Amino acid sequence: MSPYRGKGWVICALEFNDRYEPQWVPGRLTWLFFRCEAVALAAGHRPCSECRHGDYTAYRQARAACLETSRPSVQLINSQPGQAGGRGGSA
Repeated sequence: MSPYRGKGWVICALEFNDRYEPQWVPGRLTWLFFRCEAVALAAGHRPCSECRHGDYTAYRQARAACLETSRPSVQLINSQPGQAGGRGGSA
């Protein structure tokens, strides 16, 4: 995994393909743990497209309806603050 440089915040599975990322490494991402998925979604995170692909697909379809587009890109989803499921706001 490369250092975090994106604007998207993702909800990853705790275990996926025997991967392990150390915590608190300078210059690397820091894992956040939420009480439940609803809280993570409310905080503007989205399901990971790799380790939670099924959930990501459902989320993307819901966002497509919200954004009134047939297939929103990850960049569009991540750049919509203040909309339901987007960072920076609430529904």
